[in-house]
Amino acid sequence: MPEPKPVSETSGGFAVRLFPMPAHKRIPADTMNGKIVLQRWVTGTNTHAYSPEVHFLNTPVIVQVENGHLVNLEGDAADVAAFRTHGRMVADKFGLDETLNHSWHHGLNPSTGYFATANNDPARWN
Repeated sequence: MPEPKPVSETSGGFAVRLFPMPAHKRIPADTMNGKIVLQRWVTGTNTHAYSPEVHFLNTPVIVQVENGHLVNLEGDAADVAAFRTHGRMVADKFGLDETLNHSWHHGLNPSTGYFATANNDPARWN
């Protein structure tokens, strides 16, 4: 890691030392089969910025996946419809296949910290 430049009059008395904080390696999901139960919210991937970044779920939505593609959604009709609408919005905005489950990401880097509850800011917690 490079050493920070010395604090000087031109730096305003402030220096920042960056540290490596990579994301966990993704788990490929293009051949995934099974069910995923989504609860509470779904957050963006942080690959693309869009709003709303967090889609809140009132009840669990069960996603049936075959060969990496979402083939069926089960749950409360209103929550399923809202989830489909959100997925279409993101897919349309970025030219994506809304059925493709590209990868599975399994959590925060243990070197980072977020000390509030996830409910306070799901996008930041993500």
